[in-house]
Amino acid sequence: MIIYGTKETRKVYHMPLPDQIVSPLLRQTIANTKQKEAGDRLFEWGAKVFYFEGSRCLQLCNFASKFTIVMALVTDDMIKRLPEYIFEYLYDVYAGDPQTKKLIDHYLADNTIMFFDKLTDRVTISSMNYFQVYFKDDGDRFYDFAEGNLIRTRALNKKVNCDYLMGMTIDGKKTYIYLAEKFAELLKARYS
Repeated sequence: MIIYGTKETRKVYHMPLPDQIVSPLLRQTIANTKQKEAGDRLFEWGAKVFYFEGSRCLQLCNFASKFTIVMALVTDDMIKRLPEYIFEYLYDVYAGDPQTKKLIDHYLADNTIMFFDKLTDRVTISSMNYFQVYFKDDGDRFYDFAEGNLIRTRALNKKVNCDYLMGMTIDGKKTYIYLAEKFAELLKARYS
């Protein structure tokens, strides 16, 4: 799994790039993973930091499906364990779909290594910016999911991925999709 962070995100969370890894063994493992997964959009995620009520939060966006995960109160320690959080939210969104949960198990097995790199994919950057402005309403939408100073991210992520139509160009045609449906469709195509 490759997490591509914006410049600000990499700076805020001290995300090391592959060429900054000191261990030769880890560098080689990352190089092998990059060769295998780079360009396979199902294994690539964009990451963008944002702030809500002064707290650091993170938006993650899958390159292939635009499946979006919003995390609140994200610490540096949480960044080191991002795949765990990604899979926790995936299992939560698909809690009522045992078939897709089995496909997520296969996806998890294929994602044993995670590393960070620079976000340069313009389509993903555009999708994340669009989401920030139109769905998040630059953060104001989170008040709908707030309880005190906590954001109910499980409910938020279900709403985003199951109830929010996102525009996407597929085979040269503009279409609107539910993000959870698209991600499940891609998993079925890969693992069925």
